[in-house]
Amino acid sequence: MYRFECPALGAATPQPTVWGTNVYTDDSPICWAGMHAGRITRAQGGDVFVEIQPGLSSYVGSFRNGVTTQDYGSYSGSYAVLGAPTTVPPPWDGGSLWNGLPPVSQGLIDWNDSATGVSGIIGARFAYTCPPLAGSSPGTIWGTQLYTADSAICAAGVHAGAVSNDGGVVTIEVLPGAMSYVGSTQNGLTSSSYGSYSASYLVVP
Repeated sequence: MYRFECPALGAATPQPTVWGTNVYTDDSPICWAGMHAGRITRAQGGDVFVEIQPGLSSYVGSFRNGVTTQDYGSYSGSYAVLGAPTTVPPPWDGGSLWNGLPPVSQGLIDWNDSATGVSGIIGARFAYTCPPLAGSSPGTIWGTQLYTADSAICAAGVHAGAVSNDGGVVTIEVLPGAMSYVGSTQNGLTSSSYGSYSASYLVVP
């Protein structure tokens, strides 16, 4: 995780182009993405916490908190705007990396279990242990990297490349709902697109 300090901006400062919602192309201006995600304001600025993510097959734009972002197709790199950790890392200095606190372990879950039970704890991270799939259904998922809270956690972990059908530990960060979710086929699983939903989670590498 990286921490960036964003200065306050005057009302007349024009907005540059930003692509995505919650997960942004890595050429999107970080402070504006932080404002779009609701982590800072134009008038006060503040700290934006970012985690590097793989590129996505598509990005969905939206209007939030006075910032309009754009749709985009496939791009080579992304970042997610995250909630502030309990222990705050030092500001970005071009080289230091802060790994954050360990997530709260939730133990063994079924392949159809979702994150609806923790959807109100914005910014918290939870680690779930997925058993081997063993021929059963992997569960239904909506989104790519950012998933609806009712998406099956283990299936989302496979789709995001965090685990395989052999099982393993999937770590998520609870995020607010998004205006839309983009489906894709990754790692042998296909997720569906969806419109506005009240809660989300991000699969953390």
